Amino acid sequence: MPQPKNSPHKLDLAGSDMSQTTVPPQSLTAGISEQLERTPPEVKMRSASHKLKKVHKKPGLPAHVLQARECYNNMEKQYRTRLKLRFEGLLAVAEACKMRDEAVGEGDPEAPDFGYSRGEVLDAARQRVLTLEEENRHLSTQLSDLNKTLMSQ
Repeated sequence: MPQPKNSPHKLDLAGSDMSQTTVPPQSLTAGISEQLERTPPEVKMRSASHKLKKVHKKPGLPAHVLQARECYNNMEKQYRTRLKLRFEGLLAVAEACKMRDEAVGEGDPEAPDFGYSRGEVLDAARQRVLTLEEENRHLSTQLSDLNKTLMSQ
């Protein structure tokens, strides 16, 4: 549909078919332009390649393979959840022992305000086990000394 020469909507459409080009009336575009001015457009970063990225679907896998994969993924997720819960339980015990030691006057009075890594939890648990072993040796020595004293009387 050709536009009149005195139309306020002049478009540079070199190389396009003018018979299929239409310009919407001002009343329809006014609301859209106001909306674009109010809401900033979503900005997307350019990727390194200039080709459009296509979502590559994996070739159709057999249903039993997909089911086995899903089952394995669920099993792994359950394993990670159980492991996380055990680490949290171990950390709770280590923190309770640490708080008790601090009340007695031992231990590190400054506790960090951040979470612990799993390695730090294992280190704290290992240190607690070593402390308990040392305490056990000390109490065993005291008990044997008391038994010797009692037998000698």
